[in-house]
Amino acid sequence: MLLKNLKKTFCVLNYKEKMKFILLSFLTLIVTFFELISLGSVPIYISLIFDPSLINMYLKKVDLNNIFIFNDVEYFIYYSSFFLVSVFLLKNILISISYYCNLNFINNLRLRFGKIIYHNNIHSDYLNLINRSTSEIIRNHNEIYRFCGLIGHYQRLLLEIILLIFLLIITFKLYFEVTILFFG
Repeated sequence: MLLKNLKKTFCVLNYKEKMKFILLSFLTLIVTFFELISLGSVPIYISLIFDPSLINMYLKKVDLNNIFIFNDVEYFIYYSSFFLVSVFLLKNILISISYYCNLNFINNLRLRFGKIIYHNNIHSDYLNLINRSTSEIIRNHNEIYRFCGLIGHYQRLLLEIILLIFLLIITFKLYFEVTILFFG
């Protein structure tokens, strides 16, 4: 049912709008992965602040001296603080761009469909227009707003489904038995 409605909705869009929809969905997916990285880095950062011995343990396993020039744990905390702030800043910039592009896309859809209905109302037969009630004409314009909002909801729903599949794959790889017990 959902896929059938999505397919019907997607067929209403022209080629350019379909490409924008796919591009915006990809941008939203990238924003979501930045969201996961930024939120996942906070507990790591806090654990490194409260227990600096963890830094020494990880530095012994990974030769970070070739990547970064630091010999002191204090510098590593500065670098990790800079990384954390940078990731959050980049994530928020991407979220702003994504929201702006999504809003612009939906407003352009509303404008295009509104022009089509307005054109049909203006160029329809006068007797046909008189026989229709004003509430019916207004309702048609309101349905455009709901339809365009529905496209935005479908985009977010597809993103959530992709994210759920991604998280399930990760949990099955890392904690197979626990995941099976959870679903069982």
